[in-house]
Amino acid sequence: GNKQIQFNDNGVFGGSEKFTYDQATGRLFVGTSTAAGANDWWSFVQEKNDGGPVILRIASYTGNPSYSNAALSLSTRRGTPASPTPTLANDILGEITIGGYDGNTSSGAFVPRIGARATGAWTPTSHPSAVYFSTVAQNSTTPVERVRITESGQFLVGTTSIAGVNDKFVFAGDTTANNVLNFSLVNFSGSG
Repeated sequence: GNKQIQFNDNGVFGGSEKFTYDQATGRLFVGTSTAAGANDWWSFVQEKNDGGPVILRIASYTGNPSYSNAALSLSTRRGTPASPTPTLANDILGEITIGGYDGNTSSGAFVPRIGARATGAWTPTSHPSAVYFSTVAQNSTTPVERVRITESGQFLVGTTSIAGVNDKFVFAGDTTANNVLNFSLVNFSGSG
């Protein structure tokens, strides 16, 4: 049968769940014992609060400037836990996705997102990667990348790459009109 470990404030299994581990699915629920929506089968940790906000807080009081004190760490590996293999070019390293309910299903796959992608094969001495921001336009369900920070530090708006352009800031307009606004940084010195 379905085996669960549950902590609640009623003293009765199933009442006012605060924390539930479902052995059958391997999922951990906080504030509920069921999936939040029809498409939430892929979620292994869920928090639900029907009366107010759901907040994930990560706090640290170490104050060490040498490393991140409070961090959300996302990573992707190929292979298996017993035999991992290196990350390859175009692998998504991690994403923060934001979704809602459209009247039919909970939105999970086609939502705005902030993520990082490998831009080359990873080795012990090289981890090339880029950060991207995607949004979904009105009357669409497909996310489109709008901003990218490349592995070389370029800040691209409206495009994902500009061949042969080494400018740090690239703003691309309507591609049919080929409108591209480039900003170049120039080093100069002088006295004034």
